[in-house]
Amino acid sequence: MINITGLSVGVACTLIILLFVSNEMSYDDFHENSENIYKATRHGKLGENQFDYSFTPAPLAAALINEIPEVAKAIRFRGSGSWLVRSPEMEKNYKEYNLIYADSNVFDFFTFPLLEGDIKTALNAPNKIAISKKSADKYFPNQSALNQILILDGKETFNVSAVYEDMPANSHINYDFMMSMATIPGQAGRTSFVSNNFYTYFSLRADADPNEVERKINDMVKG
Repeated sequence: MINITGLSVGVACTLIILLFVSNEMSYDDFHENSENIYKATRHGKLGENQFDYSFTPAPLAAALINEIPEVAKAIRFRGSGSWLVRSPEMEKNYKEYNLIYADSNVFDFFTFPLLEGDIKTALNAPNKIAISKKSADKYFPNQSALNQILILDGKETFNVSAVYEDMPANSHINYDFMMSMATIPGQAGRTSFVSNNFYTYFSLRADADPNEVERKINDMVKG
């Protein structure tokens, strides 16, 4: 019995570890062209302090497209913190945390399938917002969420321009509300490389050498 119990526990632990590793290895591979998608990060040293973070300047995405031929596409997200959200018919606000500003090409860049709306126009103008299916069911039960209104913090009104499938659990990007970057032109249009408030992603052409691209990006930043 001791041998059988020990063997059973060992097999069970092995299976759990395999499932865990398999899940970890599957992160973000559901995106089309996932093998060529990269996230820009910054590494440096200030005195004796090492810093590593993924915040980047607003103009980095455009610079990558314009100055590095191997870069096919680029996109930015901008954090927004938490908001109080409700529909016009609701008396109660819900505090939501999974909100982000996104460039208009987000649904062309990442594979987040739309249930309603058009990938080309979903976030192409100020005060447009794309929401997940679970958010659509929450704020607009038993009806289409498309072209409905959401009120944020009691004053900002957004038009629901798209509804997308809930993002998978094995995605490091997991937002229920994506607001158009055109809503914050002052921040999104900055040309200074000093402030770092954006997440920048880019995809490479199939024949690109990632190591060579990394070298070019470092040279561009230093220059």
